[in-house]
Amino acid sequence: MNATSSPKIFLVDDDQFSIELNRQHLKNLGYSNVSVFTDGQTCLNHLVEQPVVVFVDYNMEEMDGLTLLKKIKRFDPHIFTVFVSGQEQMEVAVDALKFGAFDYIIKGEQSETRIAAVMAKIMHIIAELKQQHKKGWRRFLPVLSIVTLLIVSIMGTGLQLTQHVAKRSIHKRGSECFCEE
Repeated sequence: MNATSSPKIFLVDDDQFSIELNRQHLKNLGYSNVSVFTDGQTCLNHLVEQPVVVFVDYNMEEMDGLTLLKKIKRFDPHIFTVFVSGQEQMEVAVDALKFGAFDYIIKGEQSETRIAAVMAKIMHIIAELKQQHKKGWRRFLPVLSIVTLLIVSIMGTGLQLTQHVAKRSIHKRGSECFCEE
């Protein structure tokens, strides 16, 4: 993955060792655009940099991970927020997911494998969304053509031509319906 295609990733943890371990792991996976923060407020101050993914620890001083998650989601609900925490209480994980976390990873031997799997899922979702976005525009091009022709006809040029092209376009696309029935 090159630097231009690598998504912006934030790591937020007050444990410097965990930050460096996760940063190196992401780098080994090919993600080079990684910023690290040792507290939630500093992370919030940098959200204007538009991260795609934010990895958050739960237990941090001043602002816990759940509070940070809520503020991130308030700023931009589309940011993928993933907890990577030593907190093993089921209630904490459920609350994190309830408030919009994409996943909850418990720190340990499987952390690196889980981070790789979560990043693969996120990249797959992003690719699917981009594909759907492209398909969406293509689907409405015939409608845009008809609208353009109607605007031209309203302006007084080529009313018969407009009607002919519109009827032909609708007839060719008869099986496609752009409205809900």
